[in-house]
Amino acid sequence: MSTAALPFAETRRPLRQIELLAAAGLMYLLFLLYLTMGLDSEMMRGDVLNYWKRSLELSAPYDTWWPPGYPFVIALVRTLTLNTLPPLAVMWLISGVSYLVAIGTVYRIAIELRVRHAFETALVFAVWPFVGLTESTYPIADITAIALFLLCVLSFERRRWLTLTLYAAIAVLVHKATWFLVPPLMLMAFIRHKESRWLLPLAVVPLLVWIVCGAFYYNDALWFLRWGVEHLVASKSSLPICDGIVGPFLTGSVSKMAKGGLVSATVLLALIAFFYSYRLRFWSGLSISLSLILMAVVINQYEIWVVIRFSKVLVIPLAYILSQAGFRPAARLRPLFIPFFLLCIASNVAFGHYMAALAAG
Repeated sequence: MSTAALPFAETRRPLRQIELLAAAGLMYLLFLLYLTMGLDSEMMRGDVLNYWKRSLELSAPYDTWWPPGYPFVIALVRTLTLNTLPPLAVMWLISGVSYLVAIGTVYRIAIELRVRHAFETALVFAVWPFVGLTESTYPIADITAIALFLLCVLSFERRRWLTLTLYAAIAVLVHKATWFLVPPLMLMAFIRHKESRWLLPLAVVPLLVWIVCGAFYYNDALWFLRWGVEHLVASKSSLPICDGIVGPFLTGSVSKMAKGGLVSATVLLALIAFFYSYRLRFWSGLSISLSLILMAVVINQYEIWVVIRFSKVLVIPLAYILSQAGFRPAARLRPLFIPFFLLCIASNVAFGHYMAALAAG
């Protein structure tokens, strides 16, 4: 879709994306300083530490928890920097670049979709409630996977099937959450665009190679499913499905019920996005919202926070729906944007404090 004739200010300000990325980079650095110096948060632990260890053991990349893509990226950056950077610096570099790529891609998608408030859309993504900054500065695979998925969405909107295939092939090797996000988007492309059909199936080849090699390594054809089903999918309550949505409310724990409330709110947003995306025939928005709904239905309550972590991609369908509904920030929403933006930052600050306290305690 050409943007040459778009009737709004974004296309007349070529430096707008530079301003956006500069602001996002500053926010990233300030939030990183807040976590590391202000809260003295120890990040080289848990998933961060395990990703680093996996990057040192690429000769057998058949981990039942994580695909090999992100450890490979860590190893690649470590090699390119000649092993001169400490582990966290390597991983922060990857996360920071991925964060900026993701924000820039949201902006370009919004421009492609003729969303009138493209700049604001990208800023909301950057500070998405609770996880926009927090889950980006903790250097795990999330933001890298999200950046790759957003590049898939951009390729879909531009009908660039080769790049869509390449980004999808990489994304599914970086994070298992993309196993929910990528297939619906690929299915939409396969159904709606005949010219894509000879290329898109190639996206699964690297993942299939990894699965087959792992089957020989473990001598178990279902090695990649058994562990995942047991730990990620199997219900932790009496509910056969929707354990992640309903289960937290059955525990009696205030913190878990709060988590359940956030998950429920996210699912409600996804349902709204799904309904209006279908009415507007907005196929990439439909696939995004469907992915999050399926994730919420399938994932158990122990791992359901992944829905919140990846919910920031909902900014695409929600922004498009608002734009199609005729909302114009300059006239109606702009006075509310700054308070909302600051509230989003405050939620990240609070959640960052919570995570640091959890790690210390």
